[in-house]
Amino acid sequence: MIVSESRYLAIVKSIVSSIQESLGITRIFGQASSDTIYSAPIFRLPVEILVEIFGCLNEDANYWRPRGPPIINTVQRRTLAPNASLDPAILAQVCMLWRAIALSTPTLWSSIAIHCTRRQPTISLLQAWLERSGTKPLRIVFVESIHGIEPPMEYGADPDPVSNPFSSEAITLLMAHSHRWKAVDFNFSRCIPGALLNLQSGSLPMLETAALSSRAAMHLPYFKLAPVVSVWNVLHSSLSFTRGCWEIDYLESNPHKIPWSRLTSVELTMMIPSFLEVLPKLENLVDLHFIDPYTCFSSFPDSVNRERPSILEPVTLPCLRNLHLVTANTADPLFNKFTLPSLVFVHVTQKRVWLHQPVPSMFTNLLTRSGCNLKEYIYDISGDPVAEDILLEILSSSTMASLQLLTVESTVTEKFTRLLTRRDDNTMILPQLERLSLQWCKDPRGGLLAMAQSRSSKAGDLAVLRRLQVRRWDKVPLEEEGFNYLAKAGMSLKL
Repeated sequence: MIVSESRYLAIVKSIVSSIQESLGITRIFGQASSDTIYSAPIFRLPVEILVEIFGCLNEDANYWRPRGPPIINTVQRRTLAPNASLDPAILAQVCMLWRAIALSTPTLWSSIAIHCTRRQPTISLLQAWLERSGTKPLRIVFVESIHGIEPPMEYGADPDPVSNPFSSEAITLLMAHSHRWKAVDFNFSRCIPGALLNLQSGSLPMLETAALSSRAAMHLPYFKLAPVVSVWNVLHSSLSFTRGCWEIDYLESNPHKIPWSRLTSVELTMMIPSFLEVLPKLENLVDLHFIDPYTCFSSFPDSVNRERPSILEPVTLPCLRNLHLVTANTADPLFNKFTLPSLVFVHVTQKRVWLHQPVPSMFTNLLTRSGCNLKEYIYDISGDPVAEDILLEILSSSTMASLQLLTVESTVTEKFTRLLTRRDDNTMILPQLERLSLQWCKDPRGGLLAMAQSRSSKAGDLAVLRRLQVRRWDKVPLEEEGFNYLAKAGMSLKL
């Protein structure tokens, strides 16, 4: 042990000495003794382990689904990291050794988020990040802003297809590395920059994921559909392309140009009849995020066809594991069209449930027909008290017996906590539940604590509730002591 430690300290000293020599300085650690510095625990950690720890900064690589991570803190950005708190440049400010490791680890610089504004050109910073990323595959989020650039517009006139002049410069620089693009998410304000039209077929051998928005809002005219089509033709030409997000105009006008059978993850905003028409082609799909356009748009372009025929029989998607539906009306018509034997995750979003009330059996019939084992369910159907009654009927079904994670975004009351409180006569209500997250629990009778206590101990094959998160709840004074006891017993609480 002493020999190996001495050998490692010698390596650290060698690295530090080379840094001192390259920078032309005599001391890095001030007046401290070198033996004291080198014997610190952090310097006994192998460089390879440090690189792995630093690699956790690149956690947004797992975010793509298929849109990229959101850019945090867009005001006065001095970094190209999606989140300034995950900036690899911060590591380079800790000490000279960490700086050397950070600057020589290309993976840390391979995720690039550009917020292109008039006042903040980031060309030199982008050049530095591209150089530091070496030959690693790139994940790029590009958001264009034309604030302060767009000309004055007369009332009622159509906006001009303006673009930020820095966009073309940045896109041109990125295109020089197109052979390294692995995931791209382009968000333009009014139109696609001309530089992107120079993208050549066959120049994207690594591309797996692509999202493209040619304008920021649906009310803006859909300028020059042909350039959008040509760009997507090049993106689709990559044989690695399996994940995509398209604008509704492109989906409705050019569904035949999309390699549906190759796709494994999609975000689709399109009319339900159009979606049902392409559904049988998604045979390899694993992740589906479908958004009903009526939830986000008040008007649609002329290219949208509302009268396409609908399939009659349920379509089997053998590989689909994750399903996220956002609907203006009930999702029941979609549930009727699926058979999903591999389904493990469902997220349903619907507002104003009293206008279009779902039938719980439509969802449970999907689970029965599919023969799947659902593991996670996110219920985001709002509208008191109807939404809670629908949820309780779903949770009471035997098809939910395999559920391990439950998130409820709507308000629940004592009816919910009473149903989930484990007793001798209802042990089959969510017997495998391990994690529960609630947005708002209105139970002034202390039912939340009673429910948690009833699920805190192992009983036969019944799972233990390991984590409980409640963002807002009606606290009863005696509950605080009870929850403190559960926390000491090992339950993870966030109340």
